[in-house]
Amino acid sequence: VGRGHLARRWVGLQSLRMVTNDAATKIGSVWRGFLARQQYAAMKSSLAEQERRRHQAAFDIQRLWQGYRVRKELHTLQGRTDNTTSLVYQAEEHRKAAHNARLEAENRERMALQAERMAREQKVLQAIELEVQQEMELRMRVQAEKGRIAAIKQEAEREERELKAIRETAEADIEALKLHREETEKELKEW
Repeated sequence: VGRGHLARRWVGLQSLRMVTNDAATKIGSVWRGFLARQQYAAMKSSLAEQERRRHQAAFDIQRLWQGYRVRKELHTLQGRTDNTTSLVYQAEEHRKAAHNARLEAENRERMALQAERMAREQKVLQAIELEVQQEMELRMRVQAEKGRIAAIKQEAEREERELKAIRETAEADIEALKLHREETEKELKEW
């Protein structure tokens, strides 16, 4: 009886050791994962901080350089007595030049549109002139044809009068011949 109790106890201890080992492994993996996530977050924030510092350093360098350059120009301008080189004057001149350039561009565009409109009008006028010229030529041809037709009509009327005169003469000659024939027949009968 004692051996069975010892065997059961030994098996229970082995099972307990196995469960304990599995639990220790699981606890260790969870802990290592937690530590790895914390290290990653710290590294990520460290990189973001380094990037922010780098951008701030670049901004500071640009700011200092621009300040130096403006102070140098201001010092150069202060040494001059001519007010025409002041920044205000230069800005005004730049604004005027930009305004003049804009006006010139608008003027060029307006001139181009006007030239385009004039070219279209010129084409229309040429087309109208061509149509008018063709119509005049057609009228002249019609007038010439009317003149020819009138001449032909006059010629036909003259020929018709001549034919009528010839017909009348022929009828008169026929009548005269008939009379002459009748007279001749009478003479022949009498003879």
